[in-house]
Amino acid sequence: MTSSGTFDPESDTGYRLEQLAGAFDRVRHSRDWRGPIRAVIPAEDRSLVEKAVLWFMNTAPAFEPLPGEDDRLVVTAPGSPTPTATTRSLPSPPVESQPTQPRAQEGEDDPSDDPWGLDGRLAAR
Repeated sequence: MTSSGTFDPESDTGYRLEQLAGAFDRVRHSRDWRGPIRAVIPAEDRSLVEKAVLWFMNTAPAFEPLPGEDDRLVVTAPGSPTPTATTRSLPSPPVESQPTQPRAQEGEDDPSDDPWGLDGRLAAR
């Protein structure tokens, strides 16, 4: 099975989904993954964390040096107000309205008894 180009984090970010998810799990809000981010990371993880936050939250994080520590950064990002990567390639199916049918009279077949809309066609086989 080949992956779809619309959901291929490695071609978009240079990192595999497992790498992005691991980095995001280290910085995400503990109670709500779409909540605001404020975390301390090693400076060498900046690129990975930046792409992970962009991938999962569709927002760019900000980085500042941790006071007194040159090898660590504080990463912050607002909460995610928009659909994220996990939903952008999974569109909702269209909802079609179904015409209402009158209830069957006694002795007639009730179409509402057939939830698949087969009208007894399988029984005739």
